[in-house]
Amino acid sequence: MLDIKKGFNDGKFTDEDFETQRNSVLTNLKEKDISLQRQKDRFWRELTSHAYNFERQQQEIDMLQTISKEEFLAHFHQIFFSAKTKRLDLELTAEAHKEEQEVEKKANSEHPVFTSMGKRVLVEGSILDFKKKAGLHANQWIADFIKGSE
Repeated sequence: MLDIKKGFNDGKFTDEDFETQRNSVLTNLKEKDISLQRQKDRFWRELTSHAYNFERQQQEIDMLQTISKEEFLAHFHQIFFSAKTKRLDLELTAEAHKEEQEVEKKANSEHPVFTSMGKRVLVEGSILDFKKKAGLHANQWIADFIKGSE
C-alpha cells in the first residue's frame, strides 16, 4: 500500500496508467452475464442487501466513465490515508518470524504514514479475542466454545 501511495505521489501513476486501469474495470463491468446463475447472483446481492438497485451495473459504468484521475487519487487518499477514515489493520505473525516482525513493526511505527494517522489501538491476542472484545462474533457461545478447544 505504501508503495502504491509513493508511486502516486512521485507522479509515476500517469494519465495513461489511469486510463488503462479504468478501461480494464470498465471491460469487467460491461461483461454480460454468461449464465443465468451469474445474473441470479447479481440480483440476489441486491435483494439481500435490501438495496433493490437492479441497474447498479449500468450506473457504475456511467459513473466510472466520468471520473477523473484527480478524483480517483483524492478518493484513494481519503479511504486509505485520511484521519477521517476508520480503518482496521490486522497484523498476523507466525512464531517462526516473530523477530523479523519486531524489526518491521519498529520501522513502521516511525514511518510518516503511520505517525500521521492519529490514534492507533494495539490489541494483542488472537482474532477470536479481538472479535469477542469488539462484539463482532455473532454467537458468543460458539466463540467461547472455540476458545476453549484451542
